[in-house]
Amino acid sequence: MEGPVRLTCEFYVSGRRQPDLKNLVGLVEDALTAIVYANDKQVTEYGRMRRISCSPGEERTEIMIERVAEHQTHWKGGHRDG
Repeated sequence: MEGPVRLTCEFYVSGRRQPDLKNLVGLVEDALTAIVYANDKQVTEYGRMRRISCSPGEERTEIMIERVAEHQTHWKGGHRDG
């Protein structure tokens, strides 16, 4: 995928120790590099990011990636990119 993208993730996790949401998002960004997009810097927007408790055996990650119009103003990590 070329150009800027919006990343939305829902992490269904079980157990008492819930992983940090920021770390989970970073893992997804890195895992999709060279598979979905060339560089994780293409992620210029984030949709809803949620960590949801679930029962053991129901753990999963749901990911949605959308193209973003290049002329839009983007925000990433609290810094203005555009």
